[in-house]
Amino acid sequence: ERSKHAQRTVGADDGRLPDDHGGHLIGSQFGGFEGYENLTPMASEINKYPNGKWGKMEENWAQALRDKKSVKVHIELIYTDDTMRAGKFKVTEIIDGNRKVNVIENPR
Repeated sequence: ERSKHAQRTVGADDGRLPDDHGGHLIGSQFGGFEGYENLTPMASEINKYPNGKWGKMEENWAQALRDKKSVKVHIELIYTDDTMRAGKFKVTEIIDGNRKVNVIENPR
């Protein structure tokens, strides 16, 4: 079950902005952990599913899995200041052997 408290409070004392979401790095639809370890302050405009950049990326993974393709993902948080709110995310995905790198800005 989703931890609504964790989603509302992740990063609250360390860089979270008023309009940020507690974004899952690996979404619950993929079996991602629901606690703080899998959450990060994320601008609402990129986190919104399915139209934000992160949401569109997740939908692409979900479709690939529905199509019985192999999906591997590596997510790197890139910090641009001294808070725990990432300035951008570097996401390397490999779908059926095809590698793609997405760099998603986490705007302030």
